[in-house]
Amino acid sequence: MAIEAIKEINSAEEKAKKIIEDANFKSKEILKEAEDLAKQEYQKVIEHAKQQASKLIDSAVSEGEKIAKPILEEGDDEVKKIININKDKVDKAVNLIIDKVVNRNGNS
Repeated sequence: MAIEAIKEINSAEEKAKKIIEDANFKSKEILKEAEDLAKQEYQKVIEHAKQQASKLIDSAVSEGEKIAKPILEEGDDEVKKIININKDKVDKAVNLIIDKVVNRNGNS
């Protein structure tokens, strides 16, 4: 009877060891799956954030271009006006400046 009890105890211990080993293996599997899932979710979040950032940048650039367009056009118009100044007017202005410089320096 004692031998049978010892055999049953040994058998129970072996079953307990097997259950513990299986539980450890299963817990490692679950942990690995959780880590993999977390990495996938992290990548999704990062990708979504990059897409949102890209949209915000595109929107800001577009808005900036809308704001800058009339300013650039006004600048272009001013440049054209300056380029198209009559040569006679430029010559008169140059002569006036020369005259003032010469007269001031000549009177001193």
